This record gives sequence, structure tokens and C-alpha cells, in this order.
Amino acid sequence: MKSAASFRGHPAHVILVDFPIAFWIGSFLADLAYLWRGDSFLFDMAWYLMGAGIAFAVVAAVAGIVDYFGSVPPHSEARSTALLHGLLNGGAT
Repeated sequence: MKSAASFRGHPAHVILVDFPIAFWIGSFLADLAYLWRGDSFLFDMAWYLMGAGIAFAVVAAVAGIVDYFGSVPPHSEARSTALLHGLLNGGAT
């Protein structure tokens, strides 16, 4: 199955999902550091990292939606799995 949204032959959704994961882990670590140190800079850093994670999650979701409608065969098990994946991740975000 070839991706409908790709960059130089690489699927864009797979590339983009790394960013929100990294931003949210960074936000969590900045929150822990804020609790430990009490520095307001760390609180602000966690806030902005959380926002960046949400923004990149939306961008990754757009690429995933393009793949869902452009690449996943209709009436297949992959289609129902992709739908569940999208709904769960959208709800979690």
C-alpha cells in the first residue's frame, strides 16, 4: 500500500507522528523538572511544548486522513483498524 501523502517516497503521516510524541514527552519532563525546581521557565516550557504537540498532532492527523481516504482499500480490515486508530488518537489528543 503506497501512501497518498508522501515526501520523497516516505509516508508523511509516519514521519510527522514523531513530533507530537517528542513534544509531549518533553512537556512531561519539563513538568517534572518544574515540580522539582519550581522555576517558572520550566512551567512555561511545558506549556509551549504541550501546544506544539497538539499543533503537530493536527498536522499528522491531516496526513493520516489523506492516507485513510487515498490509500487504504475500502471494505478491508485495514480500513476498520485505521478508523479505530484515528478515533482513539483524536480522542486522546
